[in-house]
Amino acid sequence: MVRFLIGYSHNDTKVMVNGLIRVCEEGDLLDEDMIEQRLNRLLSEASFSHDPTNIMMNRLMSMITEMGLSLKPTVAGAFRAIVTLDGTLSSIDEFYSLSLASKS
Repeated sequence: MVRFLIGYSHNDTKVMVNGLIRVCEEGDLLDEDMIEQRLNRLLSEASFSHDPTNIMMNRLMSMITEMGLSLKPTVAGAFRAIVTLDGTLSSIDEFYSLSLASKS
């Protein structure tokens, strides 16, 4: 999970793929090139959003589901917590961005 987040903060999809493989129960069966292409697309889409963390997390969860993957239970809980925290903070301050705050 940490490697995925480090990759996300540096826009490095290779590191993100490596991190994702470690947190998926099917890690050794994944097509790394395809995942990297999809993550590149997700990063690109998120970069045009006013709330890139929310876009990235929601689309990432959709991508994982579409690919038939499952996250380890503790990782799934962490993702839910991040999305919940981001949503809560955004509802308090509409200009707050978790991704910008995490980079400072």
